[in-house]
Amino acid sequence: PLHTNYSGYFSHFVFDFAGNLVLRTKSKSMMDLSFLSTETAVAIYNQLVYLWLFVGLCIFCLLFFVSAPYGRQARSGWGPEMNAQLAWIIFELPSPVLIALSYTFSPQPDSIARRLFVTLWLVHYFNRIVVSSYLMKPRGGMTVAVALCGVLFNLCNGAVVGYGLYFASGHQYDDPNYIWQPRVLVGLVLFFAGFVWNIKSDSTLRGLRAKPKDKEEDTVASRTRSKSPARASTAADANAASIKQHYKIPYGGLYEFVSCPNYFSEICEWFGFWLITDNIGSLAFWVWCIVNLVPRAIEHHKWYHQHFSNYPK
Repeated sequence: PLHTNYSGYFSHFVFDFAGNLVLRTKSKSMMDLSFLSTETAVAIYNQLVYLWLFVGLCIFCLLFFVSAPYGRQARSGWGPEMNAQLAWIIFELPSPVLIALSYTFSPQPDSIARRLFVTLWLVHYFNRIVVSSYLMKPRGGMTVAVALCGVLFNLCNGAVVGYGLYFASGHQYDDPNYIWQPRVLVGLVLFFAGFVWNIKSDSTLRGLRAKPKDKEEDTVASRTRSKSPARASTAADANAASIKQHYKIPYGGLYEFVSCPNYFSEICEWFGFWLITDNIGSLAFWVWCIVNLVPRAIEHHKWYHQHFSNYPK
């Protein structure tokens, strides 16, 4: 209903979630000081997820007009910058921490399914936080504003998924044969296929980055070209030369079919996770992956066409 008091629901949900995390342990049951019954809390949680999905729809539309200012879409006017690797770690970290805490302090009995969920989540984020940040070759910094938006996004999604899987899921995950359902097996195939494709796609992009010696030679060549009126008579020419110096068209693998297979594979990965969990929180997270990545992939495709005349249509 339109008159639903979402602000009141949100405060109750936060208190209930925090109360369960702090006051319940795996070894013994402590006094339940949460404000709501389980049934009421789950009902409020579901309404908040619907609200979160509506916010995602609004952001999805907005991102077709205002691209997120990082990576090749980075631009001035968004405040101070910080080290890109540190920013990456900071804004990715809340999500796995919340999922790990949700699993650890869940009032529900441990099961193979619940262990599988947290394992898949932590494997993905170990790659993103530890491996990817170590291998990252940033060309510049990341604005503090973008990093803070990432922290907020991962806090919300970590809470939505963690509460859905470990506090509001009922007893369907108690069944030891849950993981052998056809839907779960298909989801596992999609999750790991997306995970591997994502790693390989990121590796291809990193391989396009010039080595230090090559970069030095390219810089010298760029300076030489800039002195030629015929090639760099305008700022636009200089900018185009700089872009082609630092960016190349990726080929091979899924790059033969889509412009951003790293984004496509991550969407496939989290669709698989939703199939595995069959949970509204996981569905919301997959939808938000589409919200963030599809407009950016379209922007990247247009960017390639703007700067490389030979880019496939």
